[in-house]
Amino acid sequence: MKISDTTLRLLKESNRFFEKFYTLFYKFEKEKLEEIYAEHIRFDKDLNRAMENAVKEERLVLHSIANIVSGVYEMTNNYFEMMLG
Repeated sequence: MKISDTTLRLLKESNRFFEKFYTLFYKFEKEKLEEIYAEHIRFDKDLNRAMENAVKEERLVLHSIANIVSGVYEMTNNYFEMMLG
């Protein structure tokens, strides 16, 4: 299956999104935390737009990317709570 340039871009961005969390985990920086929260909102919009235009097989890939992004966002929330506690 060949994926679109948009899906490939979103996959690369999801990897960078995870890398930001990984970096944040080992060195807390409020700015990085705020970036993750802001990017999550943009990511959701981009993924939804991409899913509207994708063929069935590509939607599965986009759904997997959405799960990765959602998981990173949830881990960020849990990490933030640990830092406060």
